[in-house]
Amino acid sequence: MNGQMVRYQIRLALRPGRPARSLPQHLAIIDAVVAGDPDAAEAAALAHVESVIEALRETPTPVRLG
Repeated sequence: MNGQMVRYQIRLALRPGRPARSLPQHLAIIDAVVAGDPDAAEAAALAHVESVIEALRETPTPVRLG
């Protein structure tokens, strides 16, 4: 399963604009954790996960040969 996760992480990271979209989301999670605000951390994490799911749904599935 870890291999599949890495494959999707790479596929998303290679999409134009995706790193620029993910970075602020990660920073929002970190800022909330550092501030000791669990509600904000949870909201930021959920927003990031929803964004990842949306991006994965929009990513074409590669054709497997063999």
